[in-house]
Amino acid sequence: CPERTGGIQVRHFLNVVFFCSACLIWGPVQAQTIQAQTIQAEVAKQVLRALGLSDVIAVMRQEGLAQGAEMSGARLSSGAASDWQRSLEMIYNVDRMEKTVTRRFFKELGDVDMAPVLAFLTSPTGQRLVALELSAREAMMEGDIEQAARAAFRALDGKSDARLTVLNDFVRANDLVEANVTGALNANYAYYRGLHKSGALGMSDQQMLEQVWSGEAEARTDINEWVFAFLLMAYTPLGEDVVAEYAALSQTEAGKRMNRALFAGFDEMFRDISFALGMATGRILQTQEL
Repeated sequence: CPERTGGIQVRHFLNVVFFCSACLIWGPVQAQTIQAQTIQAEVAKQVLRALGLSDVIAVMRQEGLAQGAEMSGARLSSGAASDWQRSLEMIYNVDRMEKTVTRRFFKELGDVDMAPVLAFLTSPTGQRLVALELSAREAMMEGDIEQAARAAFRALDGKSDARLTVLNDFVRANDLVEANVTGALNANYAYYRGLHKSGALGMSDQQMLEQVWSGEAEARTDINEWVFAFLLMAYTPLGEDVVAEYAALSQTEAGKRMNRALFAGFDEMFRDISFALGMATGRILQTQEL
């Protein structure tokens, strides 16, 4: 039927016109969205660069290697000690560690405007603050320095001190203690899972969770002291107004999102590391038994 065929052709033509019109509308919108996402990703990269992520992870690697060496101590044979050291070198791979944090950071950050945070972090004041944090973290790798920093905090704890008041606000604004406690518990659980996966630990999932939670109070006390000791050491050269400014920035939507994204990234990184450490420990233990 010519009319029917013509009707189909007309409808087909109208569909094509509608589709092309939609492309004209959707095309620019999609392009704008992609452009915005590209800009946001670049800003996120600049934020991580300004925070000195690569340098921080390099220090964390050194911390991990040192702690791993302490774990082995004199308990391992020379052959097992060599295997353990090789495992540590592979587990604390800075490229993999940084990629894990970066990937999760981008995922969690979303589309929030990070320009104000980036402006602060790239300012002379922000860069000095970041440098002081890194320097303090490197210094506290030395046991004597860490103990001295902890003692300095204990001497101020509970007293009326302007520095401690500002730091309390800063810690609360960034949820530093709670986030670190959560990360520590997650890492411990991942370590037990790694041990279990290796066949060296005969515990149920519930038993592993109970074991992890049994150390929560002790972990909280230790982390609280470490956080304040670290911040006192890092921020003492700064004016209290600078720390207060940073705390206020942390309370903005961009600041909150950045901190959540950072903690999510590091939490995933440490869970991966802890699981791998558990696996490596289990293999070493079983080798020793043989």
